[in-house]
Formats: sequence, C-alpha cells, structure tokens
Amino acid sequence: QMQHMDDAIYVIFDRKYEFVNEKFAVMFGYLPEEVCDPTFDPMTLIAPESRRFIRDKHRHGSHGEFMVDQYEFTALNKDGVKMDCETFVLFVPYKWGVAIHGMLRNITVRKRIDEELQRSRSDLQIVLNSIPTSIFYQDKNHRFIQVNKAFCKSIGFPMEQIIGKTLFDLFP
Repeated sequence: QMQHMDDAIYVIFDRKYEFVNEKFAVMFGYLPEEVCDPTFDPMTLIAPESRRFIRDKHRHGSHGEFMVDQYEFTALNKDGVKMDCETFVLFVPYKWGVAIHGMLRNITVRKRIDEELQRSRSDLQIVLNSIPTSIFYQDKNHRFIQVNKAFCKSIGFPMEQIIGKTLFDLFP
C-alpha cells in the first residue's frame, strides 16, 4: 500500500535510508536502490540553507523517546533543483537508536500561490488605503478580514487589533 500513496514515504535509521517508496524516488529523481545504498548521505537531499535546521530537528527527536513533529524545509532533487517540502515525522525508539519514519510532500507550487496571493492582498491594501472613505470586509461570522486606514481611524483601533475580530469583540 505504501508504494501507491500520494505522499513520499521514507524510513531513516542510523543516518541511512532504510526504505523509500516510489513517490519519494520520483520526487527526488533517484532510484530507491540509490537512496537506500549505505553510502548515500541523506543530507544530499537537503538544501544547504535547511541543513542546520534538519540536523537540529533530528538531534532533538533522537533522544530515545517516541516523538512526532511536522515542519517545512527546502530540499534538493538529483539535478540540484530546490523544492519546498512539508514533512510529518515520527521518531521511534528502535534497536540501538531511533528510527525516523516520515511522510513528505512537495509544496513548492502551494507556497508560490500563497506568496502571489499575499502580494495581491498587499496591492489591494495599498488601493484601499488610498481611499478616504471607510472600507471594510467581513466574513460570514462578521469578523473583519480587511479594513482600510480610514476605517481604522474612524473606530480608533490599529489594523492589527481589528482583523479577525467582530464589532462586538472591539466594543463589548
């Protein structure tokens, strides 16, 4: 079943890959046998800017007790192309150490979409702030999701205190 999952799955023990599924191999451009070869260094798949972070995460998880963690990092495929990845990791006491069982997915496209949406929101905020009339948007639960500077000035609260709140939250 693990070979047919949408997530890349891996097991690391004693600083070596013990198992990777086909999705993992395809994502990184290696054959499973290459990755699971005892001479393969798992840090080969981690971008230089994420290596310290990953080492710290693994050091923290390798204290011998069962632990779960989830985080994002930058990976490298065989061609050196960077990928933004999200992983869910189980640290499991095993034999003389800790086995790391992980599920991994490439979130590069999602992150780019999020960044573009953020840019679009920033552009919209600039336009809204240039309008002298109070403008606000609320969600279906009447929480403010976007306001302009004129609205903030009219009710006497900074934008950071308004977003996510209702009028009742602001004026109980």
